[in-house]
Amino acid sequence: YTGKNASSAKAIMLEAKNSGCTLYDAVEDGADEEKQQNCACLIVFLDQAFLSDKGLTKILTESYQAGRDIAVCQMESIRNDDLPQELLGLHKMQWLNYTSGISADMNTKLARHLQKRGCRDAAILPGFEYEKTADGIIIQRYTGVDPNPRIESEYGGIPVVEIADNAFANCARLNTFVIPEHVTTIGKRAFARCGNLVSVTVPDGVTGIGDHAFEYCENLTSVTIPPRLKEISPFLFSQCGSLESIRLPDGITKIGKSSFSDCHKLTSVTIPSSVMEIGDNAFKDSGLKEITVPGNVGKIGSGAFEGCSLLSSVVLQEGMREIGERAFKGCIHLASIDIPRGVKEIAGGTFQQCSGLKTIRLPESVARIGNQAFLYCTGMIRMTIPDGVIKIEDYTFSKCFSLVALSLPDSVQEIGENAFAERSKFLTLYCEPGSYCWEYAERNNMKHNPREDAGMIFPDLT
Repeated sequence: YTGKNASSAKAIMLEAKNSGCTLYDAVEDGADEEKQQNCACLIVFLDQAFLSDKGLTKILTESYQAGRDIAVCQMESIRNDDLPQELLGLHKMQWLNYTSGISADMNTKLARHLQKRGCRDAAILPGFEYEKTADGIIIQRYTGVDPNPRIESEYGGIPVVEIADNAFANCARLNTFVIPEHVTTIGKRAFARCGNLVSVTVPDGVTGIGDHAFEYCENLTSVTIPPRLKEISPFLFSQCGSLESIRLPDGITKIGKSSFSDCHKLTSVTIPSSVMEIGDNAFKDSGLKEITVPGNVGKIGSGAFEGCSLLSSVVLQEGMREIGERAFKGCIHLASIDIPRGVKEIAGGTFQQCSGLKTIRLPESVARIGNQAFLYCTGMIRMTIPDGVIKIEDYTFSKCFSLVALSLPDSVQEIGENAFAERSKFLTLYCEPGSYCWEYAERNNMKHNPREDAGMIFPDLT
């Protein structure tokens, strides 16, 4: 072949070789003819020159009449009228038209045709590095150039069962990908930093997705989490700035550390009742506008919703026991929140810089309010600390410039020296006369009145 046909023929032969075939360039003597008779599949480069060679058409005719597998690669326009009478049924065979040049689709079709006919001992997945195990095929690495590669669910009866660690990591050209139906495991960083990945289909059978699997997939807009998954692993969708929606199925028990951090367009997530823990920084700096945390969640991790500047509604249900440090730090649009019974402390920085917070109701189970818990809560005007609180730590109400009334119970036994640093000059503490907080106010020259007056000043909070 010469010119365009030569390059096409070379590409086709390379595809066949990558599919695991052994190639014979010519059939010129008895030995080669014997090999040709025993081979699994016959690839025919069909053009006018082929049809004019009686020896080649004889081989093709005999192979066709014997029921051999034939892949016909049409190199130029061949009409049915050009075919010998005995070959008119060839159009029913695998017919690949290479007239317009080599395309990824044509090569994929040829590869599948060959794989189905026994060429599977070597590279059965062109463009992929892989490993065969007793359980099936593990995709180790994508080396191809197709932005939308396709993997069959099985090859020669061998299922594809796993996408290994880093298999597609840093693949900037990857645009869409459908994970085969038999895959159960997706490894760590499997698709990390695939900046142009916009769509990935995850089959229902997946039971494990590794840490960082889709981290920094900046153009990924949506993913369906498979129903058998039990945990959203750490950093799974971190830095997926275009992710707009995510559905968490019933059965998820834990949302891992930083799993949705910096997902700026993620405005809503429904957390199923099966979830028992929300990890540190899980939704930090995301675009959430509202969130309802079900009663089975016993712990919200440190910084879980930190920096969610659009978050305006938070519903925490009974059953929660722990809210971590900085959990709602910087949620500037959060105006009110009720803390469930059973929570024993407001940890350090929990509501720091929540400048829009006006109303918070604390249960009597709270015994400690931590460092900087309400630092820079500039919108808070008044607040009642419930009976049971023993300790208020440093800088707890520092720089609460609008706070004018704070009612404290006689259970308080310790107040940090900087608990009210840079406070509103109008702040009055309402305490039981003779209590620790009364003595604290006198010692620090702070305005203070008996607590029984508090009810007349802000009855809705007593």
